[in-house]
Amino acid sequence: RIEDEVMVVVSADEPLFTAPSVALDLTPRRIFTLSESDVQTATLTYTIRGDEPEGVISLVGEAIDRAGNASTNVSLGSIRLDFTPPRIVGTLEVTPTLVGADDVVTISFSVDETLAVAPEIRVRWPGDPVPPREGTLTETTGDAAAPSYTFEVIPAPSGEAGPGPADIEVMVTDAVGNTA
Repeated sequence: RIEDEVMVVVSADEPLFTAPSVALDLTPRRIFTLSESDVQTATLTYTIRGDEPEGVISLVGEAIDRAGNASTNVSLGSIRLDFTPPRIVGTLEVTPTLVGADDVVTISFSVDETLAVAPEIRVRWPGDPVPPREGTLTETTGDAAAPSYTFEVIPAPSGEAGPGPADIEVMVTDAVGNTA
């Protein structure tokens, strides 16, 4: 996510001439900032700006030992950047679509990626002073990469039925904290 900090600790097998450098392997490279170091270990950080491309990005490092031998473009692994909130795939399935007082409504939907926590659903009528009605998660299906969820809610308890169409709010948060 934007403004998240990536920290890398680099350890060398011999004393270094200078602190090593680490970068995101992009063009131009995005250089990490040295936080602390000693002769063989360094901690470097990088703050995600949001203008990096989404996806898996390699980390590369460089170091020079005391004899002047340089190691360049050393692979240090990778990170995955994700700035996109999860999306509902297809449409919300609402059964039944016409309800009376105390009717139970089933709402089902799928999302396009793994979620950090179960989604939340609220049903409300525009302009209704009564708080939104919270849905209860009753089923999760599909695989972790594209799960489907089913909720039940009583949108119109006796004496509280709102007139006309209701709004359904779905709140989802993906594994890195992007919300929709």
